[in-house]
Amino acid sequence: MPGWLRQYGPIFALGVAFNRVVPAWLFRCRWFRIYQRPVTAMSPPSENPFEVRWAAPADLQRLDEIARPMGVPQPPDRLAVAEWQGRLIGCLGIAAGRHGDPELGFQVELDDRTAWIFQIVVQRDHRERGVMTRLVQFTTAQLAAEGFRDQFQAITRFNRAAELAYRGGKCVGSVFCVRFLRWGYCACRGRPLRRIRGASSDTTRRPLTVRVTVAPDDGP
Repeated sequence: MPGWLRQYGPIFALGVAFNRVVPAWLFRCRWFRIYQRPVTAMSPPSENPFEVRWAAPADLQRLDEIARPMGVPQPPDRLAVAEWQGRLIGCLGIAAGRHGDPELGFQVELDDRTAWIFQIVVQRDHRERGVMTRLVQFTTAQLAAEGFRDQFQAITRFNRAAELAYRGGKCVGSVFCVRFLRWGYCACRGRPLRRIRGASSDTTRRPLTVRVTVAPDDGP
């Protein structure tokens, strides 16, 4: 079994292949779990041969070193990057307030002091070296220093690599979305999730919407 197939799992790989064959304007479907992690100060990480930091303006022009350009459907509010010997080898986007995925016709609304992690990308030849884990550790520590309380991440079902990297987070719910042409439908389950718009005849103008709300006494 190829290394990438073993890392991500055959079911997730089939989904990736399906999305490459079926055009985005025609159909998209995604089932994902929502993971919650408290934003707390973290102990200094063990020594790594790469540097993790917030992206500088010049880094945004170099994202094609990782992907084209990351495949991010909506620019992140902030971006953390991992750099090794002058090359960008990984990145992680952070959103606050609201984050949308126009390709899916879906968006999440967030409480204050709540962040959304999305689109973690690591160059293929640097995977399984702790880059993804370090990006999550870095953003968690930085958000804690700024007064954020919780961070959430949507992980596509059967994505073994992402679930492994986000271990320590608590699964608090799940969302299923499907879009055919402009028509879309979504369903969600889990205590912090509330469906605001579960169906839409035009997801371009009225995207499917789920609100993430954390009560004062909630916590993983």
